[in-house]
Amino acid sequence: MSHDRLKPSVPLERKLASSLIGLLLLLGGAVQVSAAPSHTKTNDLTAPKTLQPMPQPLALKLAVTLGGMALIGAELWWFLLSKPQAK
Repeated sequence: MSHDRLKPSVPLERKLASSLIGLLLLLGGAVQVSAAPSHTKTNDLTAPKTLQPMPQPLALKLAVTLGGMALIGAELWWFLLSKPQAK
């Protein structure tokens, strides 16, 4: 039995280098995200005090609901009923 199969196929230096590069990329991304400016400052003249609900017509609500149900039904038909049954 040969011991060549037990040796790693990638040299240790290459594994260390790739791990170090991955760690640096991960930390660099974390620093970039944490350094992003936050948009908490608002102009008091243009910012609304509270969010106001927008009235939606009943016909629009029904159309959106029925459209969603139709899409769900079409997906169920496609995945469950459109393929021939295995014998």
